[in-house]
Amino acid sequence: MMNLRYGFTKEVMTKYRSHGKKILRLLQDVFSWLPLATIVDSKILIVHGGISDTTDLNFLNLFQRNKLKTLMKSKTEKNREPEGPSVIEDCNTLKEVKKCLSRQDITKSSSASSERKQSSKDVTDAKQHVDLSGRTSSVEVQDLRSSVSTSPESTTEEWKQVVDILWSDPKHQNGCTPNKNRGGGCYFGPDVTTRLLKRYNLKMLIRSHECKQEGYEISHNGKVITIFSASNYYEEGSNRGAYIKLNPDLIPRFFQYQVNQ
Repeated sequence: MMNLRYGFTKEVMTKYRSHGKKILRLLQDVFSWLPLATIVDSKILIVHGGISDTTDLNFLNLFQRNKLKTLMKSKTEKNREPEGPSVIEDCNTLKEVKKCLSRQDITKSSSASSERKQSSKDVTDAKQHVDLSGRTSSVEVQDLRSSVSTSPESTTEEWKQVVDILWSDPKHQNGCTPNKNRGGGCYFGPDVTTRLLKRYNLKMLIRSHECKQEGYEISHNGKVITIFSASNYYEEGSNRGAYIKLNPDLIPRFFQYQVNQ
């Protein structure tokens, strides 16, 4: 749905007119194999959106999202009337992409905030411990992952864990509240950040997800950094882009830029 709404589907269908639909499906399959988060040097957690008060890195490390067809619906919605085939299923040509957009209303994901309230608070990592220090070998990870459910339907816990790290945003106040603006994830405060970093012996959280005028922003007493690499995101001159370099002591250095013609 993100690909369809924000132009990636149209780009692929334009460039590959004969096999666009097949190529798009292959690309989306590749996307599902990419890691949901990264831990650098056992000390820095990197995610797209943020965290919540129930984020469980052990659970996420074992989670096989490539086995799921979609995370737009949690298990609690499983028995509701299905909304038909996948988003791109009926979009065989570029002309049909616009029709697909009209049929698929992404704002339906706003139901995520209400579903989030019903999500289980229980942490189910008792049998799913992994070495977050980064020393776990690929073989060990593979063996651990083989014990995780491969159901094509996401459970409420799986859905909540993934949506939280993809759609959450930091806030100045303590606590964790539903992110009604985005329709998924939460607003997490400095106390939530401190607890998670302490639990996993981490130093910092680096995330993106929000356009910042200077290309980056530091919050939660330096423990959360928002980095945004796309300059001119809204229009020419609207914002700078930035990236980070980390030295061996994991002290971040910021590099800003602004693309022009």
